[in-house]
Amino acid sequence: MTKKIQRIMRKHNLTQRRIARDLGVTETWVSLVLHRKGKSMRVIREIARRTSSRVEELLPQNRKAA
Repeated sequence: MTKKIQRIMRKHNLTQRRIARDLGVTETWVSLVLHRKGKSMRVIREIARRTSSRVEELLPQNRKAA
């Protein structure tokens, strides 16, 4: 998990387990998304909503091709 998302979630007492339970997915799936080994905007949007963050803040910055 990116340190930024981890810090934001901790600040709001939000756990992977709670996100998974409320979205009806496995905790493993949430972990994969947060470690960028899986893709789910649904998970990212839910974290953003619960932490009053913008989705863009939680996603890695796109790098421009050289």
